[in-house]
Amino acid sequence: MGNLIIWTVAVSIIALGGCAAPMKLPENSNRIATAEAARLRADARLAHREKWQRIRRIHHALSLANGDLCGDQVAALSGASFDLNSAYPKSLQAAPSVAQEAEQAITVSDVIPGSAVDRAGVRPGDKILAVNSFTAGEKPRAWLTSVVMPALRAEAPVHLKIENSAGSKVISVTPDLACDYPIRLQYSDLINAYTRSGTIYINTGILRFSRNDDEIAMIIAHEMAHIQLYPRYRGQIVEYNADYISGYLLSRAGYNLAKALDFWRRLAIENPEAIDLQRSGPHPSIAVRIYLLRHLDREIKNQRQKGLQLIPNSPVDRDPFTGVD
Repeated sequence: MGNLIIWTVAVSIIALGGCAAPMKLPENSNRIATAEAARLRADARLAHREKWQRIRRIHHALSLANGDLCGDQVAALSGASFDLNSAYPKSLQAAPSVAQEAEQAITVSDVIPGSAVDRAGVRPGDKILAVNSFTAGEKPRAWLTSVVMPALRAEAPVHLKIENSAGSKVISVTPDLACDYPIRLQYSDLINAYTRSGTIYINTGILRFSRNDDEIAMIIAHEMAHIQLYPRYRGQIVEYNADYISGYLLSRAGYNLAKALDFWRRLAIENPEAIDLQRSGPHPSIAVRIYLLRHLDREIKNQRQKGLQLIPNSPVDRDPFTGVD
């Protein structure tokens, strides 16, 4: 009896389906979808700018505060950025004709607070009319990459003619010397960052997983330490050393190591195999890393209380937990 009811219902559904009219799409559906795609792409470009600006500001603070620890790997930083089409992932780049039209005026898109350009009075939205008396001419995009940006990366003062709603004026910008460790943002849900050929790559998964800027600063500082340590150390020993140096780098930049440590606890919860004290491979146990970082936090606080300069000790050549080379 039960089977008969089921079959009756199934036949009824099939019959109704057979009689139903096909879905009717609204008029101009392609135009509407195209407009919706444009709105979504604009929202995604805005979200990308916000992610990149957050990374830039943390990276700038770390680079500026630790320039004296980076040896000869230093360069000038101005703190200004420009909304270039090529700076977006390919999926978010505008069509060439649209991009060329948008880049006719060289406009400052972001200014890092406290940076060289900020101190000189440059603000987001300001237009760059001339650099050291050289004007843009008919190809402002090429002028930006060949004249403006190199001038802002030089160690010598640069004279900018800027224009905004208050009019135009000439100002002098003296870029700051800082660690020359470029950073790139990658779209990936993996909670990961790494270095390659002296450049730091950080995944968007790190931004999603992190709960504060201190955690992001810890990850970037760790990768900065990797660049400093390469190629002298390998395996888990380099990770211990990078953790140690990064604590000093982020503390010197005003970030709080204690507030960053919960990152490792949450990562261990998501990856229980990383807790194993006998863990092999390039990365040590997260339990050991948390223990050593808490000890490091106390060391840094003690140095501050004594009024000492925050300078990390020389890297160790053996595992600080097992004592094995």
